[in-house]
Amino acid sequence: YAAEMIAFMDAAYAQGGRTIMDMHNYCRVWQPEQLNADGSLKYPGLTHKVQTGNSKTVRAQWFPINHPGCWWNYDTLATAYRLIAQRFGSHPGLLAYGLMNEPHARGGENMNVDQVWMQNVQKLINEIRSVDAHWITVAGCAYSNAKTWRQVSDPLRNVTGERIMFEAHLYPDEIGAGGWQWKSGITHTVDPVARVNDWRDFIAWCAEVGRPAYAGEFGCPANIPGGTEFLHQLHELFDEHDVLRTQWLAGPGKSDTYANGMDTAAGELKPNAAATINRIGLMKD
Repeated sequence: YAAEMIAFMDAAYAQGGRTIMDMHNYCRVWQPEQLNADGSLKYPGLTHKVQTGNSKTVRAQWFPINHPGCWWNYDTLATAYRLIAQRFGSHPGLLAYGLMNEPHARGGENMNVDQVWMQNVQKLINEIRSVDAHWITVAGCAYSNAKTWRQVSDPLRNVTGERIMFEAHLYPDEIGAGGWQWKSGITHTVDPVARVNDWRDFIAWCAEVGRPAYAGEFGCPANIPGGTEFLHQLHELFDEHDVLRTQWLAGPGKSDTYANGMDTAAGELKPNAAATINRIGLMKD
């Protein structure tokens, strides 16, 4: 897998691109279910799934990191980050380490994943800094929500260290829920001004704490009324405040009809990619 990552980073760098290595698992790990002596689930509050394939049935649960039943804790995660930094830190195309994608909500058995995340971020930063000085992106809580950042992620202002930026996500449906309305076929109109304004307090918060702001996920389909104008106005806001950004989603792995997709399997760019494509190559140091 490391070799696959290096091949990707090589290809991106050859085209003038830089890579942010994102730990994309929401502070959770799928593990085999754990049972009591009577066969009942030991941790019934955790997400559970049963999957059958190749004549085998796998029963698993989604354990938050640091949960008493999880084989990962923040010490082992910190060690993993140190090993990642040792393996990839010398690559010329590396821009940053993304500590975690979208820590959120409760993890069963009354474990507050958001709070545990904020209590352990510094440990992860310190472990990377023991071997490497590249940028580190720190995700906020409640799915890294930009609109509610000050309410749910404010304690992150206390992290210490150089070359740290804060990462927020937000999609322009009315409640910032990631655009599920588009996927379910419900007609939806984007109010460009209101949805761009949803980002302003996060950007202001980052300025207050003296750290760069990073828009790690945003996007919407171009065929939604107001969608194209929203994307152009949002980029103008990001340009004004030097916000690093990565729009969701381009590349293989999604169908051509995926709502937030920026390209097709054949490589054809969609209209919702225009505002981002126009800015490629303009990144500042």
